[in-house]
Amino acid sequence: MQSELGQVATCTLLIASERLLGVWSQHAARAEAVVAVGDSDRSYVLEMIRAKQPREVVLEHTLAVSPRGAPLMTALREERRLRNVTIRLLSPERVAALASSHPGYSDPQIWLTAFAHPLPPRPAQRARRVPVRGDGEVLIDGHPATAIDLSPLGAQVRSPQALRPNSHVRITLSTVQRPVALTAKVVWSVFELGPAPSYRAGLAFEEPLPRRLHQDVAAIEQ
Repeated sequence: MQSELGQVATCTLLIASERLLGVWSQHAARAEAVVAVGDSDRSYVLEMIRAKQPREVVLEHTLAVSPRGAPLMTALREERRLRNVTIRLLSPERVAALASSHPGYSDPQIWLTAFAHPLPPRPAQRARRVPVRGDGEVLIDGHPATAIDLSPLGAQVRSPQALRPNSHVRITLSTVQRPVALTAKVVWSVFELGPAPSYRAGLAFEEPLPRRLHQDVAAIEQ
């Protein structure tokens, strides 16, 4: 990989398992437009992202949805927001197809990205969210969690329990009069490391929260 700015700016970063690295080394190791790194050292991967500033990043779907890959996905989404980086995922089926094929006379960069699906953007919020009053304590499926912000249509929460995208949960909000329980769909979720590892997620309520209850729970002037 040459270091001229023009080439660095258009490179693809492949974050791969040992198996996939072996396939890449066998078939396309000399491809200058692709930088391949192993997925076992997260610090090194993040360092390569900062150093190479790739145009697109390709990684395996199994890593992207795992707790081990969650901090990396958070960093990649920030790169997408700041630099419009394209994130592409290789499903297990596509990894197998890639392993059994060969670029032939094709550009290895095009060969690689043809197997990977772009990561879709997070759905836009349908209503403005505001911070939650007090400590934001809520219950999700009976387990303690924290509401970060809230709108009549959904909430952003942090939970020590796993929250999987497209799953449904029961969230209980504390109001002045009585607790209010709502069914919600987990729209997106990321695993965050820290002193207390947790899942941060966006929830969409199946039924809108009544305006009066929204004002009661959220930090809105009455």
